[in-house]
Amino acid sequence: MKIKIFAVIVLMFSLLVPSSAQTRKEKKDKEYKELLNQLTTGKFKLDATRVIFNKGTRNVQGEGYFLKMKGDSIEAYLPFFGRAYQVDYNGGGAIEMDSPISKLDIKNIDKKRRVKVSLKVKNSVDTYDIHLTLFHEGGTIIINSNKRSSITYDADLTFEMKDNSKK
Repeated sequence: MKIKIFAVIVLMFSLLVPSSAQTRKEKKDKEYKELLNQLTTGKFKLDATRVIFNKGTRNVQGEGYFLKMKGDSIEAYLPFFGRAYQVDYNGGGAIEMDSPISKLDIKNIDKKRRVKVSLKVKNSVDTYDIHLTLFHEGGTIIINSNKRSSITYDADLTFEMKDNSKK
């Protein structure tokens, strides 16, 4: 009797495991499709949670550092830790910009369910090559600058919601 009960339990588990694995894959595919749909607006925000620089890492979650895409322009206020090759006298140290995007390249990586965005931004202080890797609810920001060393940020991804309410 115990052998029959054990056989039934083993059979039930063997039937449940493959279905949950497929559900996980379907969920990740659905999340990736949602990411692609949201990115068509070109309006999203990355809130920095961690900074990775030459000497180590630093947690900056909740400190208000961000990078915001606004269609054809970008706004950012990100901390900088590292080597500066040339600094303005009035420069604060943070990477600040509110400038138009001069070059934009977007690549979908379907196999890894990620989107890579490369852009170039020039403002009055510096020229920045920015590389974003976006995935469901998060992303990575890599900033290369002419006047500073390279720096990387981990970030949380949010999208601008359309306001459909009428006042």
